[in-house]
Amino acid sequence: MAENAPRDLHHLAGLLHPYRINQVREVLLPWLRDAHDKALDNRAAGARGRWRFVKDRHDHLTHTAPLLQNRLTELRSTPRSLLLTIESTGVLLYPFQVHRGSLDPLFTPDVAYTRKFLSHLPEPLNCLVLLPWADVNERIELWAGGGELTGDTMTWNWRVSLANEVPDIPPQATYPYRVQCRPQRDQDTEDHHNSLADER
Repeated sequence: MAENAPRDLHHLAGLLHPYRINQVREVLLPWLRDAHDKALDNRAAGARGRWRFVKDRHDHLTHTAPLLQNRLTELRSTPRSLLLTIESTGVLLYPFQVHRGSLDPLFTPDVAYTRKFLSHLPEPLNCLVLLPWADVNERIELWAGGGELTGDTMTWNWRVSLANEVPDIPPQATYPYRVQCRPQRDQDTEDHHNSLADER
């Protein structure tokens, strides 16, 4: 696995401010693991199909997302969706599952929905952290990145693997990468995501 580029690490650290990268990683990984395991248990107990498995996992994630605030107090969830917001900055975090760590082409269990969401986000995209994740050999792999989606191809402008702990970035080193998103962005994006949820 290629090492994370220092510039990409600094970029992510600036976006996740006031949290350290590993703080966020240590909260998100167990959350994703638990939802995936719960869906596996449901499938084993009821012989559910693939579609139901994906829905069970999505439902568990959306139902438990508000609990993330217990450990990251500025993190806000969006009803009926996986969209998360860092309240003080307006930076958005969007976790979505990909098949076996395939980031390019971007294979997801719900390709049409994920592509539609990513392709129609309001600007600016510098306020968005994409969090693709996968269950690979019974281990959750997680990445953070930003880029542009064309069809099934994601052009990544920056990307960080969060499978393992990353080097700690001092807060003073993140200043050039911090953003303050415009206030209306959160509502614009939440409205967009909720309209897609209504179509599911």
